[in-house]
Amino acid sequence: MSFEVPAHLQTDLHAQYGKDKIRVLRVVREGDWHQVVEYNVTVLVEGDIDASYTKADNSVVVATDSMKNITYYLAKVSPHVLVPEYFALHLGTHLVSRYLHIHKAFVTIEQLRWSRIPVVNAQGLDGAVEGHKHSFLRDGDDKRVIKAEVDASAGKDKLVGRVSAGITDLLVLKSTGSSFTSFIRDEYTTLA
Repeated sequence: MSFEVPAHLQTDLHAQYGKDKIRVLRVVREGDWHQVVEYNVTVLVEGDIDASYTKADNSVVVATDSMKNITYYLAKVSPHVLVPEYFALHLGTHLVSRYLHIHKAFVTIEQLRWSRIPVVNAQGLDGAVEGHKHSFLRDGDDKRVIKAEVDASAGKDKLVGRVSAGITDLLVLKSTGSSFTSFIRDEYTTLA
């Protein structure tokens, strides 16, 4: 017995899959001056992969383990690793360029915050405080969040990149001067 889906109920299948919680920590050394980045990365891909869902054909599947290893590889060699927006675009571009049947890559990076430990300048006599060359501390729970999409739907030579960025888990306190004024007052307003 076979069942045919009526034409008016058929839809295009846009399947996505990927790897979440890829932890990246990179120390970039420039002499005795070091820079540190720590990322939580999510990678999703979309393309001609519907056969893996509709026909159980995994020949079109890029293993999520490969996505993780590509992320680690690029974190090691990419000149863009210190700038999460550029790194996300580099990773997405690599995925859609490497695999012909992948047309879109979605990369989300959550950057954890590391700051240099303040130390008194040992060279100067003025006692100025500066950041240590290679010692860091986690300075707050706020995180930069970058979402990038690399779209190769129009062709591998016509890539389109889109990036949005923001901050999460940022705590702000304003201790005075925070009254709420000059807003629209109408029949729905209950504020005094």
